[in-house]
Amino acid sequence: MQIRTMSWKILLALLFVAVGCRREKGDRTGMASTEELGRLYARQEVNYESGVFLKPGSQLDGSYPTELMPLIIQQARPGHVTPELGVLGSADADRWEVDTGRPVIYAGRSDASIRGQIHEQLVYVWVYASGGVANRERPSLVQGLRMTINDAGYPFVWEVLGDPFPHMIFVSTELEAAAATEFGQPLPGRRFSIEHDFVERRDVAVVRLLADAPVPMGPFVYLQAATGDVDTIICRCMASQVDDLFETVEYDLRPLDELWVEPISDRSPLRSVYGALVEGPRAQPTWLENSLRIPAGSPE
Repeated sequence: MQIRTMSWKILLALLFVAVGCRREKGDRTGMASTEELGRLYARQEVNYESGVFLKPGSQLDGSYPTELMPLIIQQARPGHVTPELGVLGSADADRWEVDTGRPVIYAGRSDASIRGQIHEQLVYVWVYASGGVANRERPSLVQGLRMTINDAGYPFVWEVLGDPFPHMIFVSTELEAAAATEFGQPLPGRRFSIEHDFVERRDVAVVRLLADAPVPMGPFVYLQAATGDVDTIICRCMASQVDDLFETVEYDLRPLDELWVEPISDRSPLRSVYGALVEGPRAQPTWLENSLRIPAGSPE
């Protein structure tokens, strides 16, 4: 009887630890997550004093529609080395090599399954030379963007691939309006009707609505000077959030698969983006459908 009693005590203790660990891993801490959301929302209001403008080169082969490619605003600040995009030579955590002789963005395609329909996704990833970002424990040496396209050729969801938690998502004004019509007001702790309950999907945050463009077009992506992190994304039809662009640089495209030639270790700076695009939960075609409250009849 004593042995059985001790077994139940041990079982309860282990159960308590397991539940506690799972909650901490999945939810982090309640207030910390709320504060993280606040910081993401604040980043949407940034305005850069100056920056470098990166746009698609004029000699691209037409494999990807130029009008949908991202236009990048790289913040420039006194005292900070402006991060430089380049061609990845080695992805090893201890031997990160990037040739910055020519700015490059790696491009690929994937599919999203939303309400039984398959939608094309355009994926853009870029890598930084390690000397161009602040000396942090985990500098953002890799960033990326995934755009989901509706049947008319317009992007309607934009996902930031490089931020680990919570995942930053931007949606079109039209999609949010449809979600508000079907689901009503945003749920507690959320800003938009398209979002699930905060406790249920603490790993996802819709941080901003993008205005509906008159024609299909790619976004402006604003990148921090010190870290290379994505601050915000806006439609080309929205008001600029940079005062002065003192340099314009053209970038080339290379196949996204070139980034995965070498095995991706857990310590590689590519790990987060690789997980989002190849083997993690975000790589699943139904991830968006499960992460957002997509209204009926959308996207069209």
